[in-house]
Amino acid sequence: MTCKIHPTIVSNILDHYLRRPEDQSTVIGTLLGSVDGSKVDISTSFSCPLSLAEDGRIITDTEFTERMLKFHRKVNLKDGLIGFYKTGSILDESTITMYSYYHRLL
Repeated sequence: MTCKIHPTIVSNILDHYLRRPEDQSTVIGTLLGSVDGSKVDISTSFSCPLSLAEDGRIITDTEFTERMLKFHRKVNLKDGLIGFYKTGSILDESTITMYSYYHRLL
């Protein structure tokens, strides 16, 4: 399997992280592109708004994510949902929750 990541993806994620609110330690976004056999091509991404609950759980704006996905699918028919990105240094319950959410969107 090979994976090609468009150069702007890395800068989009970095920009998203650098512009996050000071009290927010992580950011989440959606990765779009195409899969052709064993070749994955990640060509675009968009950031997803989130907030933190008092107990530390991550709350995402799923309506925004789904509207943006619908918009991207209308604009570029060949790009589909590939997955998500999440910054941070640990894999925790919120990461598993995000994985489950994006898996349902596929």
